[in-house]
Amino acid sequence: MQSIRQQIEATLPRVVPAISTSADLPLSTDAKRVLAFALDEAKRLNHKVIDSCHLGLGLLRLEDCAAADLLRQAGITLESLRAGDLVNAPEGPPIESFDAATPGAPSLVMLIGSLETLVDGTEDSLSAFTETSSIQRLKRNPWSRKEALGHLIDYAIVHHTWVARTLTEPNVAASGYPDDSWVSAQQYNSYPWLELVNSWLNLNRLMLHVWHRIPEGRIQIPCRIGVEEAVPLSALLAKYVEHCDDIMEQILARL
Repeated sequence: MQSIRQQIEATLPRVVPAISTSADLPLSTDAKRVLAFALDEAKRLNHKVIDSCHLGLGLLRLEDCAAADLLRQAGITLESLRAGDLVNAPEGPPIESFDAATPGAPSLVMLIGSLETLVDGTEDSLSAFTETSSIQRLKRNPWSRKEALGHLIDYAIVHHTWVARTLTEPNVAASGYPDDSWVSAQQYNSYPWLELVNSWLNLNRLMLHVWHRIPEGRIQIPCRIGVEEAVPLSALLAKYVEHCDDIMEQILARL
């Protein structure tokens, strides 16, 4: 095992200067998938805690992963590990108390990662705009930056409600997406820019908190928005990220 660890460490990039051990480091997409698979394996075995054996199973379920490939080369496969002695897993708190930042639905990992990247990657750029630049008009849209961000706030609020409904109802039907007229009616241009920025960031971080906990069994819940055909929740979330990405690209563009 020590030799495998050394081989894995040899493939990792060197970080200079060293990162403090007190820093709260973000999880990579693969790490989140491993945690999600580990939780699934623990539930499958009816174990109450997630141990190293479950993490190993989760790692081996990754198809394109250097660490998993090294384990397989050493003769440790998903089948052999599953056939091992996993019956006597240590007792501990119920598995429901496991609170890792990993989605209930593994199939949403990539989508959640895209929204996390958008939120975390735009905070500094948004905060750098002044009040003057925040009321400049966009190139491809009649809105100012403030109005465009206000629209994204409206968009986040309705989607948060729709997602909550999919977790409690057999299907969702809504009258439609936020109308463009909402932007001028709410006079976003007269609201402080940084307050709008913080509102959008916090709404989406709350959204991510919920998305992380959507069970796999709920992502196919049909959602009918306005006159459009009903689509599964997963498609609704994908459209949300795509729309946010498009509007945010316009907001961040230097005019």
